[in-house]
Amino acid sequence: MSKALDNRVEDSRRAMLAVVQIHAYGFNHAAVGSILDPRFLEPMTWRGSGFLIRVNGKDGYVLTNAHVVRNATSLQVMSLMTSEEMFPAEVVSMVSSLEPDIALIRLTDNALDHLRGLCDGHIPDLAFGDSEQVQRGTDVKAIGYPFGMMEPNMSGGAISNFIAGDVDNSERLVTDAAINPGNSGGPAVVPGGLAIGINTSV
Repeated sequence: MSKALDNRVEDSRRAMLAVVQIHAYGFNHAAVGSILDPRFLEPMTWRGSGFLIRVNGKDGYVLTNAHVVRNATSLQVMSLMTSEEMFPAEVVSMVSSLEPDIALIRLTDNALDHLRGLCDGHIPDLAFGDSEQVQRGTDVKAIGYPFGMMEPNMSGGAISNFIAGDVDNSERLVTDAAINPGNSGGPAVVPGGLAIGINTSV
């Protein structure tokens, strides 16, 4: 195996450790009963993906899609590092209009302390690359938990196009890497193990 290939495998492995599954618990505001009478909300659960980042040097933050956490009354995060153990999290900030479709959540203090103990004091995180330097044909990996899988899945492809943004819509990178339900909120990772976008199926 070549050194370059070894590096790509190691970058992918490290990136995968920073990707989490988000379990959301809330209400289905689109249910017929809720539409007819908003006093009666139908409880539901759903899942999405996210990835750990550092904010101002602090760990425990998770970047995801706003639609993954919107309408949630409680959130729990599961990591490949800790098998099926759940860690409670809270919404820090969210773009309520879903444009751009971004939210930031953070593990609760107790959950963060517990996770640090399990990770020998170092919680994996993803750094950001410069999306403006990405070109058509750039290799990209989409990482997430599609279809409710209990372990992260990685699909490969390339950047195939760009959708220009305007005052109402953010710019989008288009890829042929498979992005399925449950992948929402996971990272799009380029060589070097850097995140250049958040996966959203459009």
